[in-house]
Amino acid sequence: MHELTRRLNELCDAQPFKTYWYLKDLRTGRSADRGGHAEVTSASTRKISIMMATLAEIAKGKLSLDDPFLIEEKYQHNQSGCFYLLRPGFTITLYDAIMMMIIVSDNTCTGKIVDLVGIDQVNEFCRSIGMTGTAHRFNVPPTATTPLDHPLEASNSTTAADVGHLLEMVVAGAKDAAAAKKLGITPELCQLALKITLQQKLGQLKDQLPPE
Repeated sequence: MHELTRRLNELCDAQPFKTYWYLKDLRTGRSADRGGHAEVTSASTRKISIMMATLAEIAKGKLSLDDPFLIEEKYQHNQSGCFYLLRPGFTITLYDAIMMMIIVSDNTCTGKIVDLVGIDQVNEFCRSIGMTGTAHRFNVPPTATTPLDHPLEASNSTTAADVGHLLEMVVAGAKDAAAAKKLGITPELCQLALKITLQQKLGQLKDQLPPE
């Protein structure tokens, strides 16, 4: 872990911008971070907690993966994903929408999912599992009108440690019912979350990781 931390910090030091990260070896329990508890703009890492909050509502019976999901024009004013390019008015399922939100970072799906679950409910989910540095403020962040050096309150925010904590809970929940219950879902839904996440189609980070 010491050598890995040194190498990661060396890579970060070479960049002209600040980088924050958190990692944990689930086999040994050892962890390391670089500003892991600093609150920063969450960008699309927020979509992991949105997915899990949605699955929690499904576990309660308030939503279903098979629910029809209409693609509406009012959610297409963005440039992330695929569906903003298509003509509105077609219907997929909530399962499909979650899949697109995660694997291609589709904001047309994300905006409507947040409204469907409720942004207050998404925040309550995060608080309930200990993501104390995370705040969801917008269904889709207003990037077109927000300067790059904006204050945290002008967008959604999180910490690297919060995201790592959530991912660790999902991995644990996929194997253990008691761990899944802490997320308000079942092992099967945790397994589904991992299955969806592993279909990720974007990003250079994925190219540097082993398939498993």
